Amino acid sequence: MFDLLKKFFIQPKTTTTKPKKRNSANIEKEIFDFELSRSEYFNKEYSNDIFKYITKLNKGQKSKEKEFLSIEEKKELKINTRLKVPTNIIPFFIKEKIVNKNPKDLISNLANMIRSKKYLYNEVKKLKKTKNSYYKLSSVGDEKTCIWCKKMDNKVLSVNEDIIKLFNNNCKCDYPRSTTIAIIEG
Repeated sequence: MFDLLKKFFIQPKTTTTKPKKRNSANIEKEIFDFELSRSEYFNKEYSNDIFKYITKLNKGQKSKEKEFLSIEEKKELKINTRLKVPTNIIPFFIKEKIVNKNPKDLISNLANMIRSKKYLYNEVKKLKKTKNSYYKLSSVGDEKTCIWCKKMDNKVLSVNEDIIKLFNNNCKCDYPRSTTIAIIEG
């Protein structure tokens, strides 16, 4: 009888793990992992190589490709034969998914996504350090801007809101081109 009562009234011990604390060192990898997981174009088996390649791009290091796809190889992949596509990035992709796509644009958009979200994260972090409580989002508002980003233009947000999660769950742009505007209280 006592065992039956324990089941209803005594909470089992649960172990909780603290979420990994974000910092500039791991935010880039966190964003990359999220974006890669939801992309239909990239071969996940090459995630480490893709991350290294994009990290170099985002640091402004030019890639030194020496070999490019031939016209026949581009035809086989069903991509524009006029594009200059380095052979070393092709394994990064699921070949059936890049038909009529520019592989360099796909890599570039992923790099820009990571750079943009990291920028937003760092801007909000700076606002917290300077004791600002709120900021406005400002979007570009052109044809490349998604509906959500347009709706968020000039919206006031708390610095305690997770900007990465907010953009992950809502933004449909190729990459966010929004910025933050501090609200100075006084």
